[in-house]
Amino acid sequence: MTHFKKIGQNEFKFTYGGHKFIISEKRVGVYGLGTCVSLYQLSGFKKEFLKCIGWTKSDNHGGPSKEVLLPGIVTMEQCKQGAEYYVISLLN
Repeated sequence: MTHFKKIGQNEFKFTYGGHKFIISEKRVGVYGLGTCVSLYQLSGFKKEFLKCIGWTKSDNHGGPSKEVLLPGIVTMEQCKQGAEYYVISLLN
């Protein structure tokens, strides 16, 4: 199990295979009513978007798109686990 370090109100950092990653919960959707957790890879001071992991709150419009890793409304803990599995699959 990967160790997630809280670095902000809605941000967690973790390392896997010598690579650094951040998962961050942001407001999205219609009028910013929904929230989703996105995965980023850190390269120096640059933060590169990798994948939308899951939505933690619906925007009551279209909801999570098909491009999200975890369907439906999920918790931050489920997003951490999903992000970890996604990174493992990318690096192996």
